[in-house]
Amino acid sequence: MTKANLGNVEIYYEEKGQGEAVLLAPPSWWPCDTWNVGVVPFLSKRFKTIIFDCRGTGRSDKPTSGYSVSQFAKDCAGLLEHMHISRCHAVGFALGGQIVQAMAIERPDLAATLTIAAAGPGSKRLDGGPRDLSPEVTREIHELGFERYIRGHIDNDSMAFNPNFYRAHRDVASALSDALWSGQSTVEQFRLHEEARLTWDALGKAPQVRVAT
Repeated sequence: MTKANLGNVEIYYEEKGQGEAVLLAPPSWWPCDTWNVGVVPFLSKRFKTIIFDCRGTGRSDKPTSGYSVSQFAKDCAGLLEHMHISRCHAVGFALGGQIVQAMAIERPDLAATLTIAAAGPGSKRLDGGPRDLSPEVTREIHELGFERYIRGHIDNDSMAFNPNFYRAHRDVASALSDALWSGQSTVEQFRLHEEARLTWDALGKAPQVRVAT
């Protein structure tokens, strides 16, 4: 396994392809193997793709602290420095979108461009009030069990895939579901990542971004 020692934590990562570097930051509690299902095989034909397990997921260390968007961004910067990559295209999905936004603000020298997909506004609701974690999560994990709850985020035709694609490509849905579950450890680690989404005001910080997004 390839890991970067960042001092207080070791981060697992993979790189594939040649060309300009593309850093792929995952959603909360999603392991990097999920990028390998469809994204990396496509992007690595043209770019050097870099995927990694955030602290607390997959094959990276699982410390008891450091679960904030700002710290995840520092981990990304440390990983790029470990790999001797001075500049990259930073791509983030959901929590990953907040992470690359934070990295671009705190280390603008590292980000050539940002691509942010499906990222929530962060610590505040659109009306300016504080955002809380949904109490439904605790109930659903209790009723369904942890594995079924996690897999349910992907293995469906209502949120992850449209019905036609889901019926035609069950192999893709199954592969992504397997990859998602493979990087989980405990409900407690899952909650640390859920709570991390509330540590960053993505909407309020947006004007501070100075790179093409």
